[in-house]
Amino acid sequence: MGGKTFLQLFLILIVIVISFATFYLYFYENKQSKKLSIENDIIDLNSKTNSSNIINDIKYVSKDSQGNVYEIFAQQGSMDDKNKNIIFMTNVRAKIYLNNSGLVNISSKFSEYNNKTNETNFSQNVIVNFLNHTITGENLNLSFENNLVSMSNKIIYKHLGTIVEADRLEIDLLTKDSKIFMEDKTKKIKITN
Repeated sequence: MGGKTFLQLFLILIVIVISFATFYLYFYENKQSKKLSIENDIIDLNSKTNSSNIINDIKYVSKDSQGNVYEIFAQQGSMDDKNKNIIFMTNVRAKIYLNNSGLVNISSKFSEYNNKTNETNFSQNVIVNFLNHTITGENLNLSFENNLVSMSNKIIYKHLGTIVEADRLEIDLLTKDSKIFMEDKTKKIKITN
């Protein structure tokens, strides 16, 4: 093989390598969903963020030391400019798998989620389902640090044909003890069978 043939093969090989490199760098798109890990949380982003800081199809999953699993899903969200741990979400669903107690489903129009502490403030059209209990209201604060669920504003609790209307509901996540009461002590809780 002469030097001229060797040079021609070498140049053809370089052209092929440059063509593949150009294609890979400029035209190849990774179509798999991105998976990011933040401490013990998993974020599942099925779509890309855009310049306005909007994230579509969000999923966070975390597990605490007692074996309880917390999942939160949102149709859309955006990060707080001042605190990157806070995410404002829209059309939200959450599932809490309580160890030895069952599944709690929560849905709301909006929520403010802290991806470091899992502290979540649900707002507008909040619905909680647990076994055959249904609770609706306008605000729900979920604090894993304090092991407390606090619900307020137009609380309606339904269970086996009984309806209870009140201003506020608090549930201890460890003991499962709950309190339901009125903010104004002169008003009474309404119970209907």
